[in-house]
Amino acid sequence: MKKWSYIFVLSIVFFGPSSPNAQSAPLTVADCIDMALIKNQQRAIAQADLQMAQARIGQARSAYWPQVTTSALAVRLDDNPLFVFPEETDTYTITDLLPQPIVTNVTIPQKDIKLLDKNLFTASANITLPLYTGGLRSGYMRQARAGLTVAQQEVRRTDQQIIYDVRRLYFATVLATRLSQIAQEALTHLTATLNLSEGLYLRGSGKVKKTDYLQNKIFVESVRGMQTRLQNQAENARAALIFYMGLSHDTHMTLSETDIPIQQTTASLNDLLNSALRFNPDWLSLHAGLEATEGKIQETKSEMRPRLALLGNLEYITNSYEQGIVPPQNKRAWQIGLGLEMPLFNGFRTRHKVQEVKARLTQLEHQKILLHEGLSTQIKILYQTLIATQQHVASAQAALDAAKENYQLTELGYQADLLEVQDLIEAQITEAIIKAQYHTVCYEHYQTHIQIEKLIGTEIERLLHE
Repeated sequence: MKKWSYIFVLSIVFFGPSSPNAQSAPLTVADCIDMALIKNQQRAIAQADLQMAQARIGQARSAYWPQVTTSALAVRLDDNPLFVFPEETDTYTITDLLPQPIVTNVTIPQKDIKLLDKNLFTASANITLPLYTGGLRSGYMRQARAGLTVAQQEVRRTDQQIIYDVRRLYFATVLATRLSQIAQEALTHLTATLNLSEGLYLRGSGKVKKTDYLQNKIFVESVRGMQTRLQNQAENARAALIFYMGLSHDTHMTLSETDIPIQQTTASLNDLLNSALRFNPDWLSLHAGLEATEGKIQETKSEMRPRLALLGNLEYITNSYEQGIVPPQNKRAWQIGLGLEMPLFNGFRTRHKVQEVKARLTQLEHQKILLHEGLSTQIKILYQTLIATQQHVASAQAALDAAKENYQLTELGYQADLLEVQDLIEAQITEAIIKAQYHTVCYEHYQTHIQIEKLIGTEIERLLHE
């Protein structure tokens, strides 16, 4: 939309009339779409799914970063920790002092050795940097990226559904309103004819019989009931449009469009099929599912592959004691090294898990073929319908022109006493029916057009318009 039109829509949404029955400026279909894309709750739900998928990308990427943890402990013990050195007796042989070796027994009594003071504070920091995970990290990333693609396609699918529903209901309201107007016009003409035939019948001119008058009255009352029903359908379609736009049910809204647009189709069937395979959200989501399954296979295989990591540790101890296990050289310590983990046997669990995921991959491959055929069939049916309705619109327009001319000539003939009143009534009803059929066919053509646009996903304006 143009800049000022977009500002206008935003002003209606955020600064619109507070009264539920307040009048608003007539809205175009583009205005309604912009408003729905702002207010519709389904779009907010899809955007939240997209944010969650983006967060999962960050979670998967965290496996490439070093993992750092710290811990601290401050305690007071009930007593000083001791190491009890038991009484020990050793036999010693002394030589080189006397001609004969001296054998003596030495007994060392039990001794209590203090290890540390009762007040203790320790702190440590550990770092782990994975160097090789056997494909685990890359498998996580492939699945997370595929999940992001699925979420993005879900947002596109939601937007397309909202746009489709708004356009469909907008012009359904236009159609029902136009049909109601046609019925009202026919009712006005038939009522005037009824009044004329009633006067002729009551005066006994002989030109109008009672049966003619009664038939005319039947037509008038039938059209009156039809006009009421069509007006109610227009209000129902308007209420549904307000709902899909995300507005309150008591919002008053008027539409600026009065005619259903007719767009000539120049694209070939192959153009539409190729475009659908590039832009259809379901097709792209399925490809993302295949990529995620490949990543799952990669993750599963990593269970039986070695893992290598760089390990580091830093420890700090605060204690007033300087001996035992806490001499100064023990109060600060660090270590660094490489850690290797090598799975050897897990009862063939990993092999069967890989077989399961591969079966899932095969299933998706068959679903891909099924989806391809389904998309092709849907587009072919819609394309054929579009071409048929396009031709129907042309014939309906020709029939409408003929019906208008027939009514004008019949009215002139009746005024010149060349035709009967029944001829005039028949011409009036025929014109109303043909006019209603013409607008109905226009709506069918438009609805088929937007169905193709929704199915393809994008670039439909370039493909379907001259």
